[in-house]
Amino acid sequence: FTLTIRNGDAVWQIRRSFQQVRSLHQALSQTYLARGLPAPPPRATCRSVVFGQRNARFLDERAARIQDYLRALTIQIPVVEQCEAL
Repeated sequence: FTLTIRNGDAVWQIRRSFQQVRSLHQALSQTYLARGLPAPPPRATCRSVVFGQRNARFLDERAARIQDYLRALTIQIPVVEQCEAL
């Protein structure tokens, strides 16, 4: 997925796989930030089970959920630029 993350004047264009997003969440869960972390996007949904993980609508929904998750992280992490996990 290629995502654009904006936080104030800061803008990031990033390309990540779903597994990398899950790994990021795992890494952040091991830090002091663990308490306030947003929930990561689910690995599968009813749509992906029925239509498969290559279904275009499922992939669009997953991309939106990943973007929402990363946006929530930029709010949670005080100084995003200094977070090595991101």
